Amino acid sequence: MTVEDNLKVADSHLKHVDANVAIEVALNGFSELRERLQAHSGILSGGQQQMVVLTQAIIAKPRYLLAGELSSGLAPVIGALSVLQKLAAAGVGVMLIEQFTQIALKIADAAYVMERRRICFSGESQEFARNPALLHSAYLA
Repeated sequence: MTVEDNLKVADSHLKHVDANVAIEVALNGFSELRERLQAHSGILSGGQQQMVVLTQAIIAKPRYLLAGELSSGLAPVIGALSVLQKLAAAGVGVMLIEQFTQIALKIADAAYVMERRRICFSGESQEFARNPALLHSAYLA
């Protein structure tokens, strides 16, 4: 399937006019995809494929979004984080799973550290950012 085909799949529940607007809005977040609309998704880089998935999420207008490890394979990770921030500001519940804590803490309201399937630390992300020892101890506990 092409990039455009993938985006159209995400808008299948919308009216035609709404779908066109949703695709335009989504492509504004990842303008690089606009140039690749006719490219087959399978030949895109890993980062570009993640952009397609995030663009699909924007188009589908979810209530909640789970995004995992955006820093792996997505060179312009800052652009993706900006898109997640906009979604959150629009009322979408966003859960970001990220091993690079400094990236996640910059945009998160709350942070949770899990160890062996259990939450061992939780709090406001600013608390973790102000006190790196908290996060450091969680990794070394």
